[in-house]
Amino acid sequence: MPARAIVGDTGTIPADLRPLIERTTTVDASAWNARYLAQPDAWGTTPAARIVAEVTAAEDTGLGVGTAVDLACGDGRHARWLAAHGWRVQAVDFSEVAIEQARAKDSDEGRSGSVDWVVGDARTWTPAEPVDLVGGLPPPRPARTQRRAP
Repeated sequence: MPARAIVGDTGTIPADLRPLIERTTTVDASAWNARYLAQPDAWGTTPAARIVAEVTAAEDTGLGVGTAVDLACGDGRHARWLAAHGWRVQAVDFSEVAIEQARAKDSDEGRSGSVDWVVGDARTWTPAEPVDLVGGLPPPRPARTQRRAP
């Protein structure tokens, strides 16, 4: 069964960051590193309502808690929420600063065993094994075209 794709909530993105997210051919991690250094918790600390609604709806229709991938996870608010609900999460972002901030927040909450923080490019990163749920920003590929582990 293919992974369930959950689309990120673009309604919370400040207008000045939209060009960084919409850029698909050139990715500049240094710009994101600077943004996270200048403004930790740029997205807030609670998960986007759409993520919560989509995951809850998927669980209500039979998707069991399992392994999730949070692509372009930023400082990890969605990954931490998923982990708090029993998911084993691989959280991927190309900003080293964002991943460092995410790890620091995760250790404060005592869930470091539930989230694997990965510095990587969400466009090319591949999970080591099949996953049950894929979410994040930019919006993920539809489940029918997601890459599966060999």
